[in-house]
Amino acid sequence: MTKYLVFTDLDGTLLDHHTYSYDAAIPALTALKNSGSHIIFNTSKTYVESRNLQLELGLEFPLIVENGAAVFLPKSICGEPPADAIEHPEYWLKTFTQERQHWLVILDKMKPAWGHLFTHFEMLGIQEIMDYTGLSLEQCQYAKTRLFGEPILWRGSEEQKLAFISELKSFGAEPLQGGRFLHLCGHCNKGKAMQWLGQHYRDFFSNQQYTTIALGDGANDIAMLDIADIAVQIKSPAYDYPHLNRTEGVYQTQNEGPAGWNEAIFSLCDLT
Repeated sequence: MTKYLVFTDLDGTLLDHHTYSYDAAIPALTALKNSGSHIIFNTSKTYVESRNLQLELGLEFPLIVENGAAVFLPKSICGEPPADAIEHPEYWLKTFTQERQHWLVILDKMKPAWGHLFTHFEMLGIQEIMDYTGLSLEQCQYAKTRLFGEPILWRGSEEQKLAFISELKSFGAEPLQGGRFLHLCGHCNKGKAMQWLGQHYRDFFSNQQYTTIALGDGANDIAMLDIADIAVQIKSPAYDYPHLNRTEGVYQTQNEGPAGWNEAIFSLCDLT
């Protein structure tokens, strides 16, 4: 039986864009687990949010969080630390960017000229985040536990946003547009983190061949979708499929969110 490394976005992909439910994907999740495949969250969410969802789903696999800012690699999978990782209670931790405070300082420098056009997580109260995202109180508290980047809520025009992003880049940032927020981070992305983790999988499991599948719905998923063996673009109720740099090995779902996730896995994977 073929084994898969399934790198999946969460919001709008495995989780419904509006309700955050994953119920429609449960059959495919179960089939993948039973096949010995690994389901790896590759998300803009925080470590705490991602780990809580893992526990809920009974998964014990690596996590790529905050748009590729860091990989949490369980020691149960890899007893020896990768050379470029540090220890974190139950994980080896590989980081690809500066910590959050670095970016908050930059945003403070931007506020005199741009502050009327944006706000960001550090400035938002829990109730405001609940209003913007539809998350529960507890989920919003977890969403605030960011370690590396900072989500920005843009209030200006698209043209102004492009100018704002250009200035952020002059500070060494590489902002990524997600489904709801502009994510401020360094030169990291979901693809770079996925590539690093994929190489370590080849080292850990040298006798096992894996097919890599990446599933995502947003522009911040392009980097991982471009390098997977199979790219799955999940249909979104909010925007069109983002343009990829590849044309082969791409599957676009007919269904949205977790229903599309379920559709893609059963359409593309040999799980019998």
